[in-house]
Amino acid sequence: AARRGTARRPLSTKTAPHPFESFLSGTSSNYVEEMYAAYKASPESVHVSWRSVFAAMDKGVPAGAIFTPPPTINAGATLTSAAVAPADAAAAQDHVKVMQLVQAFQSRGHNICDLDPLGMYDADLDGSMPPELELASYGFTEADLDKEFNLSTLQGAGFLAQDRGPVKLRTIYDRLKETYASKVGIEYMHLWDTEQVNWLRDKIETPSDQVYQYSAAERQVIFENMAKADHFEAFLASKFSLAKRFGLEGLEVTIPGLEEMINVAVDRGVENVVLGMAHRGRLNVLANVCQKPLEQVFAEFQGNAMPDEDSPDFSGSGDVKYHLGMSQTRTMPCGKDVHISLVANPSHLECVNPVVSGKARAKQHYTGDTERAKTMPILLHGDAAF
Repeated sequence: AARRGTARRPLSTKTAPHPFESFLSGTSSNYVEEMYAAYKASPESVHVSWRSVFAAMDKGVPAGAIFTPPPTINAGATLTSAAVAPADAAAAQDHVKVMQLVQAFQSRGHNICDLDPLGMYDADLDGSMPPELELASYGFTEADLDKEFNLSTLQGAGFLAQDRGPVKLRTIYDRLKETYASKVGIEYMHLWDTEQVNWLRDKIETPSDQVYQYSAAERQVIFENMAKADHFEAFLASKFSLAKRFGLEGLEVTIPGLEEMINVAVDRGVENVVLGMAHRGRLNVLANVCQKPLEQVFAEFQGNAMPDEDSPDFSGSGDVKYHLGMSQTRTMPCGKDVHISLVANPSHLECVNPVVSGKARAKQHYTGDTERAKTMPILLHGDAAF
């Protein structure tokens, strides 16, 4: 302890480092000493920038002249002088909020989709709005809607595309609601592959009129497939009104969607398609995608379907018709043949998923498809999550 009346000496006689040489402070002393020892042993072993610093120190160059940084980095400026202006800080904060808004819609927009055409929210659906999807939660008001924000990112797509440019907040918010909170719920933010996420974002977030324009011939093909799906269900409902069939009413677009998916895949080299799905729409897929003979479908409804003894097809096993599958080779509109297998489905719907994956993998193995490009598995969930 210091004697009474004796002046205390300062804890340190070191002066503060020059602003140009803040890297020579005590926090980095061990690192600098190791570098200096390496320099004394072999000057060539350290970077040329450190060589110049140590050479100046050995020559007794005064503090502040040992290292002179380039003028463009505002060297020697204090934190106060280098602080961001209040207006710039507010703009940066608003930019972050808009980015959070976009990510909130991408993650939770499906929670406010209009998925109840009957308007029965009081029955079993939650009609509340998550707070992170409201502009007010981020402090934005009506006056902020005409502000422009540049959301482009280096590896982004859709709203975050690099070449998107400044967009008004009003446009961003309206487009987010149109994309993620309309009639279709979309969930994909759980994916870890950036390429897959960006591919989906590009397809989802780009307005449909900017993605692809269908020709008159293509629209006619879509209409014909929709008509086939609709007329098939209408006939069954009229002819076999009391039979359980798990119809496709309301989602007939599944048929033209599957047709186009398989046709494009086959045109690009796919030779086998393994399909797994639940009860809903199975009969329609069997008839219009797998091209199961309609007379056989109707015979199963009448209960007098008899399996052909000479046929290797065991689908007439006595199971209910909406559990049955089939395998068949058909020619697609692109002119190429494809073998389509619809796997039979048990009552426990998700059991078919590993069966489809395993069958597709086995086909790849036995056909020598080491690139995994000639056999494509397709899984369709049932009912509300179709």
